[in-house]
Parts: sequence; structure tokens; C-alpha cells
Amino acid sequence: MRQALFILPLFMLLLAVIYLFSPHLGGRTAAERFLDRQTLLLLNQKNLTARLDDFFTTRLGRTLTTLDYPEILNDLNVAQEKSELLEQLIHLAAVARHDPMVRSVLGRDLTIALTPFELRPEEPLLRQLVEHTIVICRPKRAAHALELVRRISSPAVIEDSLYGAYVIKRFRFNNDFNLAAAQVQSSVIITADERVLRRCLDRFDNRNQSLLADPHYLSERKTFNGASSFAYASIGGLTRLLAQLRSDSSGGAPSRIFSAEDTAGLYQRAMAGGWNDARTGTVKAVLCFDPQRVPAPLQSLYTMLPGQTRSSQRLPADTIWYYWSNNYPAATILELLRRQLNQEQLHRLQSLFHELKRSTGVDMETAIGWLENDLSVAIKKSPDRELVPIPLVLTAMKCSSPERIGPFIQRLIDHYQVPIRRRSVDSWEVLSWGDVAPMGAFEPSLALYQEYLLLANNFRQIKEFITARQGPDRLDTSWRFRQVAHGFTDANNSLLYINLAELTGQLKELVSWAGVMLALKDPAMANQATIIIDRLINPILDGLTMYQVIGSRKTLKDNHVIIEALTVIDHEHN
Repeated sequence: MRQALFILPLFMLLLAVIYLFSPHLGGRTAAERFLDRQTLLLLNQKNLTARLDDFFTTRLGRTLTTLDYPEILNDLNVAQEKSELLEQLIHLAAVARHDPMVRSVLGRDLTIALTPFELRPEEPLLRQLVEHTIVICRPKRAAHALELVRRISSPAVIEDSLYGAYVIKRFRFNNDFNLAAAQVQSSVIITADERVLRRCLDRFDNRNQSLLADPHYLSERKTFNGASSFAYASIGGLTRLLAQLRSDSSGGAPSRIFSAEDTAGLYQRAMAGGWNDARTGTVKAVLCFDPQRVPAPLQSLYTMLPGQTRSSQRLPADTIWYYWSNNYPAATILELLRRQLNQEQLHRLQSLFHELKRSTGVDMETAIGWLENDLSVAIKKSPDRELVPIPLVLTAMKCSSPERIGPFIQRLIDHYQVPIRRRSVDSWEVLSWGDVAPMGAFEPSLALYQEYLLLANNFRQIKEFITARQGPDRLDTSWRFRQVAHGFTDANNSLLYINLAELTGQLKELVSWAGVMLALKDPAMANQATIIIDRLINPILDGLTMYQVIGSRKTLKDNHVIIEALTVIDHEHN
């Protein structure tokens, strides 16, 4: 009996902890319970204040908070009132972030949603968006949210109105702007239009009218259980709204690529979520499409089966950007290009194709048919002490008929009398533009290696691809690549690897070079360019180095486009 008296309270406490702190979707106060099934946009963030506290202790967070924005604006001769306004906004943001009331309201669960509405052309768009925006929070104490609204709205007139079992608080301002708020269990709902709030309360009472009654939403939402941040968009609803805006502003001018009728209903909804731990950040996005509504020219883009690639095995470990895809069939890309061009541009393109056939005897459709749907792009930092810090870029395309591409290229060289240099790398011929050795690394080159057509703005990368390294000097076995390469060996439709710590260094060199060129062209701009680069851009780029490496992959599966990304974060050197 004594043991039971001791264990029962502990068991009840455990149940309370699980209920209060475990992430769950189906709770009675889930934000979706208040939202329309046709909700256009939903953004949810858990533990926002804790996330902000963590971010502002990182390298990038400290950089953003220590930059002296008003002084930078003053040195750039920006109007003093704008500088003072920015300084006030920064001060208000800092005060709000440390305000106990704000931390209570934002500290647990915050949702912002946009409900569907019919556009009224005679009214400002911003006003309509605000009127149909819903803010739902779950503060540590529900009274804190109402108190915060009361504090912000002072000296507004506050009234109470009964709506069924609920009390709606109205905040009436002198400038014809109103707010309405209501507390439901542990949640507080705030809107700028009381009619929108009343509909939220109606949906809470009738669950079948809410977003939680949508089986497609519920099924796909489970993929994001436990996510600290979540976003949902009704692509169909947003597309219709944007089409109406475009029609009102431009008289309904159709898209040059595909008209609204061509793509109406193609994309249905999109979801994205993020998870974080001490060392990594994970993001997943899912885009749902209707295969019956894919335009015929785009069918190959949406039906391509996932595949595997070995191109990363032929790249060096110091590659800072690597991308592979089997989702860009050349014939489809050519058709999209034709649709995008106007009549004059299309005529010039056709003339170019006629000239190509006249000089080689091969039409463009036949030539691109020799390329397989397998593309890789790799970027390396420019060598040290280069006059122009142009990154080294390599493109590798798989070919179905390399024996035909070689003579085709040679006929082009002969016809246009292109000066080239020929070199051999392990018995494979490499052609480089120019009949003399270049002064720097820039040296446009190409080669046919096994089933690959290699194109690069330098000779070095082609040589490295042909004479692939082994062991840790190879990209796919390097430790940085393996940190984010989860799922890279599975079947995918595209892969992306970014060594952001090194890429930011390359960007700094490019930005500095651009600043020098701008100063030479316009000496009056030299001082302003130096201020922007040295005191704003470069510090932010230094802060971004905390995100060391990024890896992502995309897969087409069961009428869904699935994108997963992993970022390794360096907290040790913050």
C-alpha cells in the first residue's frame, strides 16, 4: 500500500510531463483545429525564444548583433532619419527579445496562418492580407498573450463580446484598425478581422470543418512529427490568388512558357520541417503534384526514375560545390527554351541551329540525343595569387554515343578555325582553347573520357577527373563529404554538396575583386564599396562559416518531390 501511494503520484507526474512537453499533432489545441481546410499558408515554430537565444550565441548571431548598422548607414551618406529609424527598430527588437511577457507568448508554440479569401481589387492588398492572417500562440500563461496585446494596443478601446461559450476581446484603434482575440483552452487566437476569428471558433467546435479533417494533410503531416519548425502551403490556392493578382495588374497576360490553364492544379500542396540538435540541422520538404495535370513537354521531368551516380568518385576532396542530377533531359530543356523565347529570339536560335547543321551535317535534335540524362557540376576555389579569382568549374555529361561526339566536335573546330592545343592524359586527349599556354588557371578545355563529355574553364579539373585520386583525397571518401552524404548512395534524382566554410572564402575574394573593379570604373564609389564590403558583407560571410558543410538530395516518388538536407554546424569555434 505504501509503495502504491508513492508510485501513483510519480506516475501521474510522468503522464503530465509527457502531455505537456512531448510534440504531438492531435492535441485539442493544435493550431490546425482552428484553421480552414483551404488554408493558404501555415507557419509554426516551437520554442522560438530558446531558438533565438541559441542563435545569438553563434558566430553568425553575434556578427549580426554587433554590426553597427546606423554608423554604416551614416558613412554611406544615408538620410539621418532612416538611420535613426533603423536604430530604433534594432533597439525595440532587442528589448522585445528579453521582455518576459514576449518570451512567455512566443516561448512554446507560435503559428501564423493565411486563410483563403476573394481578392477585392478596390482595396489595398496589404490590408486584405492582414485581415485574413491568423496568429495562434500557446503561451506559458494564456493571460500573457491578452496582456501583451493590451500593452501594444494602448490606448485602444477594449470591449468584451460573447460568442457562444467564448469571450472575444475587441481592441479598437483610432486609425480604423482593429484586433480581436479569444482564449480557447491553452491557446490564444488573434486576428485583425473579428469575422475571421469567429470562423476559427466555429471550426474548433466542429472539427470536421478544420484542417485536421483533411486526410491528405494528416497523412503527410506525420512525416514532420517532432519538427521544431513547420511550414505548409496550399500551392493550388496560392497559385489561384497570384493568377488573380496578375490578371488584375496586367490584364491577364499569359505566361510565355505555360499558360495558367496549362499548369492549373499541377502542384497541390507543399510541406517543410526542420529539426535541430547540437551539431546538425535537418530540413525536409515535400511537394505534392498531380501527374494527370503535368503538361506533355514536362512529362519526362516528373516521371524520371531515381538513379545512382559515381561521378563523385572521380572528383578531388577539395571540391567546394558538387551537384548531380538525372532530372534535366536535354530534349525537354531545349523545348522549354523555345517556349520561353519571343519570336525574334526564336528566329535567331533557329538560324544558329541551321548554321550548326550546315557546318557539321548534324541537326541540333540529333546532337542532343547523344547526351544521356546525367549531369554533374563541380566547383573548386581559384588558385592562390590569381589576378581574377574565377572559380574552377567542371561539367561532366554522360553520353550515349561518344564515338559520334568526337567527330562532331572536330568538324566544329575545323569549320570555325578555333585555335586549340592538344594534350594527352593517360592516353585520353584533352583539347584546350588557344594555341599558347595561358597566363593563369583559366583555360577552357574539353575531353571525351569513357562515357563522359567533360567541359571546364581550366585544364586541371579535367586531368583530375581522368586520373581520379584514391583514399581520403577523393571527394566521396573525404570526411567532410561523408558528414552529410546520408542517402547519397541510394537512388536519387539529384544530389548537392556544399563546403560552405570554403565557399564563403571564395565569395569574399570575388566580392573584393568586384569592389576593386568598381573603384577603378567609378572612383567616387570606391569609399562606399569599401564600407559595404569590409564592414557588412565580409563579416556576414565570416559568420556564415559556422555552417561548415551542406548536403541535400531530391527524389521523385509517388507523385511527390522529396528534398532532404543536412547541415553540419560548428559550435566549437563560435
